[in-house]
Amino acid sequence: MEDLSGSVAQDSQLKNIGRMLKAQKSWTLLLIGDLGKIVSFRLTTPALLVSTTCLAAILVVVIYSMVSYNLVRLENRRLRNDLDKFGAKLETAEKAKEKALVGLIVLKDSTEPSSVTTEGTEPEALKTAQPSARSEKDKAAELVSPARMSVDNLEIWQEPDESDVFKYQFALKNIDRENGKIPGYTFLVLKPKDGSGESHRAFPWTPLKNGVPGIFKRGQYFSIARFKFVRGTLTDVNTIDRFEVATIYVYSYTGDLLVKKVFDMAEIFKSQL
Repeated sequence: MEDLSGSVAQDSQLKNIGRMLKAQKSWTLLLIGDLGKIVSFRLTTPALLVSTTCLAAILVVVIYSMVSYNLVRLENRRLRNDLDKFGAKLETAEKAKEKALVGLIVLKDSTEPSSVTTEGTEPEALKTAQPSARSEKDKAAELVSPARMSVDNLEIWQEPDESDVFKYQFALKNIDRENGKIPGYTFLVLKPKDGSGESHRAFPWTPLKNGVPGIFKRGQYFSIARFKFVRGTLTDVNTIDRFEVATIYVYSYTGDLLVKKVFDMAEIFKSQL
């Protein structure tokens, strides 16, 4: 017969060995304070593995965050430098464009016949074909005083269906109507805010000298007996927020400054008319 007592003793011995092995896979951490107070923590192999894994994950996240932050910082610095370079090149190109346009205007005036007309100005053919009428107009313009003209109700608005189109309108009045019609030219000049990166802009376009129109006959031509609304479009303007004030310049037919009126952009700009 089979010895059952021996088998039972052998199984008991194996269980004791298993318990000893399991007991060896845990540790006790003792923390002793200054006053002799002891705090103990029991660490097992699974807990130690979990703690080590969490610590390694935290270190990886911290290192990745630091590296990413430094890379983004370097990229932002590089982009800022590129933006400054492009801004300087754009400003240089704008100045070169203005000089080229001025040269083109001078060249056109010296080479083309006087029959060429420009939108917003009086046709040259009428000036040469009617010398007596032009002479009378010159005399009338020379007698114009600033007190006879006024500019009111300047408005700038954004077209509802076109987010990048801005238009303007103002009322030009002949205060003293007894002396007949007054001919001349008008400009709208936008002054940018400090630090906006924009430059002074004139409508219609003309070279500017210290923010003032340089060629008065490039302006929008008018001839009024009482009053009229002068309208136009702010070409190549994508936002109004970068401009601080708008100034209306009104010149006589011979180039004398009749009216200069400054408007605060915050008071005249409307989201839609």
